[in-house]
Amino acid sequence: MTITMPMTDPAAEAEALFREARMRTRTRRRRRAAAAGIALALATVVYAVISAGDATPARSAPAGPVVNRAAFAGHGRLAFVSQGRLYLLDGSTLTAVSGPGQDVSSPEFSPDGRWLTYHTGSGREYLARADGTDACSVGPGGGTQDWLPDGELVAGHSIWRVSAGGMLTRIAAVPPGLTAWSSDGNRFVFYTRLLHRMTGGRWSELWRLNVARSLGGARTTWFTTRASFTVRNGINGSIPGGVLVLPGHAGILFRLDPDGSASIPQDGLSAYLLRAPNTKPVVVAGTVGFSVTVGAHGSFALTNGLDRYATLTKNVDVCSAAAARCTSVPARRGQISFDPAFAPGGVTLAYIQAPPTSQADFAQQHVVAWYATHTLWTLAPGGAPREIPGAGGASTPTWSADGTTILYTAHDALWLASANGRSSPTRIAGPLFDPHHWPASWFQVDWQDQFAWSS
Repeated sequence: MTITMPMTDPAAEAEALFREARMRTRTRRRRRAAAAGIALALATVVYAVISAGDATPARSAPAGPVVNRAAFAGHGRLAFVSQGRLYLLDGSTLTAVSGPGQDVSSPEFSPDGRWLTYHTGSGREYLARADGTDACSVGPGGGTQDWLPDGELVAGHSIWRVSAGGMLTRIAAVPPGLTAWSSDGNRFVFYTRLLHRMTGGRWSELWRLNVARSLGGARTTWFTTRASFTVRNGINGSIPGGVLVLPGHAGILFRLDPDGSASIPQDGLSAYLLRAPNTKPVVVAGTVGFSVTVGAHGSFALTNGLDRYATLTKNVDVCSAAAARCTSVPARRGQISFDPAFAPGGVTLAYIQAPPTSQADFAQQHVVAWYATHTLWTLAPGGAPREIPGAGGASTPTWSADGTTILYTAHDALWLASANGRSSPTRIAGPLFDPHHWPASWFQVDWQDQFAWSS
């Protein structure tokens, strides 16, 4: 029999079996990876013993950020998290948006710049005015949490409309399978999955990526893939593991997770470009994570390179959706590049360069030392790369709406630099994390989750 998920009790049973099969697949892969990781684990233990005499300072109580209000005046609104607490810098006015101990992350302004959302460690979504006032809980998380292009808010499993006075009205449930949409609101992508019970305790599953022009519009199948599983042997086949929609009908990007693996994606997956329904997907890059910046005329840029260490085998590629081809940006000899960001208009690109390092463990001092080697660059069409002077330690460049300034993180703080490099960068606010405990995984620190800028 064929079952459309989710529907009936048999469907629920199939879903439970699939989850168990996926768990077994991941457990098996983890066991294989464990043997390869013994040497690294031993090295880490030895390092910990050697460095025991130079203990990491104890976590300090948050005392509030140091903010350069005068330097930020005239640059819009900046929401940033300092040691777990959310603040709003509006011109020269600083407002504490969240209370102590809420452990805030992922601030985001609405498309019209009037509202601000953020997550808390308790798993709840909050909404505040863009000036940081009148914060209120939207509800528990658990589903997609983001702003739709028309300004409606997806939070938990519901879609909310925010009135001019700040009143929240639930207008619909999130459509089943909704996974991504374009920034211009002309494409929405949905997963669907069909399960078919076979003999011998085996199941087959058919995954589809369906595309519609609106949330409730007719859906067209763009991509189909098959897999099978048993509870005992796990999953055999690739499962869609992420989708990004390019604006202007340029196509969709997606990745496939082999056998539902937990370990393989950490070292990266191929990024596929699909420009039309049921055409052959084209591999354009191999990416760890899936951060893409969109340029003009169907172009986009991403960090190409496999290996879970952020310090190795990475280079920024600029890609053409029409040609399904990517070109690496210039970098200094022997250096890697990453963190691409197109300026408004999608022509000039900002990105980071740094020397690679083979340092095996990501202890605090090694992470800090590597981030300090970063440099900030811009690249205009037909020109040569230009380094922004004085921006050492930079990561996560973010452009102003008019393309004249770049906000970036460096040395556990936010900095503002002129895009033409004619004035020295200015420290705006910090610290972002506890200065002695940057949360690093394979040398990657998620600075982007600590701030949002509405300029």
